[in-house]
Amino acid sequence: MNETTPSNLDTADSSAVWDPSTVKILCVDDEPNVLSALRRMFTLEGCAITIADGGGAALQAMASETFDVIISDMQMPEMNGAQLLEQVRLQWPHTMRILLTGTADLANAVAGINQGEIYRYVSKPWNDDELLGIVKGAVAFANLAKERQRLIELTQAQNAALEDMVETLEEKVQVRTASLRQAYTASIKAFSGLLGLRSAKLLDHSKRVASTAMKMAQLAGHDHAMAQDIFIAGLLHDLGKIGLSDRVLSTYIDNLPQSDFVLLESHPAMGATCLKGLEGMDAVSQMIRSHHENFDGSGYPDRLSGTAIPVGARYLAVVEVYEELMSGDYDGKTCSHSVAMRNIINNRGTVFCPQAVDLLVQVLGGAPAVPEPRTKAPLPSAAKKPDAPLGKDVSANLSYRHLVETIRKFSHARIEDLRSQPEGLLWIHVQQAHGQGNPDLVMWLKGHGFMWTAAQGAWYFPS
Repeated sequence: MNETTPSNLDTADSSAVWDPSTVKILCVDDEPNVLSALRRMFTLEGCAITIADGGGAALQAMASETFDVIISDMQMPEMNGAQLLEQVRLQWPHTMRILLTGTADLANAVAGINQGEIYRYVSKPWNDDELLGIVKGAVAFANLAKERQRLIELTQAQNAALEDMVETLEEKVQVRTASLRQAYTASIKAFSGLLGLRSAKLLDHSKRVASTAMKMAQLAGHDHAMAQDIFIAGLLHDLGKIGLSDRVLSTYIDNLPQSDFVLLESHPAMGATCLKGLEGMDAVSQMIRSHHENFDGSGYPDRLSGTAIPVGARYLAVVEVYEELMSGDYDGKTCSHSVAMRNIINNRGTVFCPQAVDLLVQVLGGAPAVPEPRTKAPLPSAAKKPDAPLGKDVSANLSYRHLVETIRKFSHARIEDLRSQPEGLLWIHVQQAHGQGNPDLVMWLKGHGFMWTAAQGAWYFPS
């Protein structure tokens, strides 16, 4: 049996042939100058271009001709771009969908992603080279999907023929399993190749997550099939990020504005959608959808908690954070192994599944048994409090998740939750050069009951 393992997936074919003479594009906009610019750019490239001045005309063109790509403006009378692309998705799902949007329409662009399941959105005014690159990527994505479907159909045809050839049920099962495994492996290679085309760094990160998560599964005693599903889910867990803009992918997580963070949070569900309907991928798809769920229910997209989160997703969640801490994906500052592990251990039982944390410690080794000693100025007497569960709500009016999402917007601030320690507090540290912090942050913290202590140069929650 040709099994899906780290070694044979590393050889995934990432080549893509761009032949503009075979590409047909439909451009939709109610502004003639925009249509003229798009027609000129793609005609010079050698593509076949059709234009439409609105959603109705675009649907008529789609009904009479097959297009590889549709590029639609967001703001149009009668039918906007999100509504048009949703109709295209329902009637012509194989046509790749790209949305043009102005900065002011970013919220509507998010609606377009959710409703029309678009491949990418592009802000106006666009860069010709960037837009052309996005179209090339869309065509490559569609070709990979067609190749996957061809492999599935070929496998089904071969299986039907083999049923007439084999003499025993055992032989039939063996041959059919081998054929399906080959198609399964080919599909995974195609998707991992697509991830590599989008970002080599993203693929390298995914391979590390997959390898560590599989070792954790093997250490936990899961059977071979389960361990392999966890490996595949790790390899493809960021598949949904291929639909995000270069800006979102290249910005450190702590520096993302709230609008872009909403887009980033859509990638687990988008990745799971990519695998929908692929035979044998149900468990993998659910792990991908749930790999950003937190053990205490504060994650996304479904706010699952505890054992309601698939066990594979719990493993992926803790490995993902470890890799992001080590590579500096949050704020550009890489962590040492001991610091990364200390952060993870401190969130055991809240953000992360306790079993997953323990398995990660056993697989990676070298984690400090207890946090390294801290040197602090004496705390204000009014600030001391008994033990509190780490990561839980701050007060009746402020959830811990809301706090995290707010602090993410300010790159000069970070959270340190010591409530699980004797007399420990919830701290918001601000970089020295920023004083008490951004005025908006200061106002928000005061409004939610935080107090400033100059001795520590930080904010703390007193009760």
